[in-house]
Amino acid sequence: MKSSIVSGSQPHSIGVGDLNNDHQTDIVNDSTNNVEIHLGYDNGTLTSQEISSTLSNSHSLYIAVGDLNNDHLLDLVVSNNVSENVAIFLDHRSETF
Repeated sequence: MKSSIVSGSQPHSIGVGDLNNDHQTDIVNDSTNNVEIHLGYDNGTLTSQEISSTLSNSHSLYIAVGDLNNDHLLDLVVSNNVSENVAIFLDHRSETF
């Protein structure tokens, strides 16, 4: 699998899992004030990233992937360093959080 991270995004951590239940590995990385989601294809490539904001001046630091609400979909938890909070992104079955 190959993908490039947006220039200047300064990722600190990644999360890996099948985020859209298509039996392909997907990757999530943090950036300064965003979470970037890269969905995997069966040919080993990744989509361009979908970007979800963690709010201005949050500076995301760590990502965890897991089913937080027992709906059999993987959700994201992101710790934000500067804003000193945790952002939770629940999967909505349409490849959006």
